[in-house]
Amino acid sequence: MLDEALADEIFGCSEPVGNKVSIGSTPFLVVGVVARGDSMLGPQNEANVYIPIRSWQNMFGTYVNNLEGSAVSREKVQETMDQAVKVLERRHRSSAQYVSLHVV
Repeated sequence: MLDEALADEIFGCSEPVGNKVSIGSTPFLVVGVVARGDSMLGPQNEANVYIPIRSWQNMFGTYVNNLEGSAVSREKVQETMDQAVKVLERRHRSSAQYVSLHVV
């Protein structure tokens, strides 16, 4: 997926969905475009591309400095963040290493 700014920069007026973009020498099929302002981390000044985590790990290694997700409702945001932290702690056999941040 591409954010709207990057899709506009690369494809202009053409439809990006169904086309391919490359990161390095790895091609990716564009399956969607994220509207401006849809990031949960607040306003974005950079162009963003979203790729599957396994693809990221294969290309850049296993270190990830942030994850972005969504909850089914506003009421479930904190519960969803708490669950995500628990999963990370369990998978990495560590505690107090992960921080959840909710930006409105």
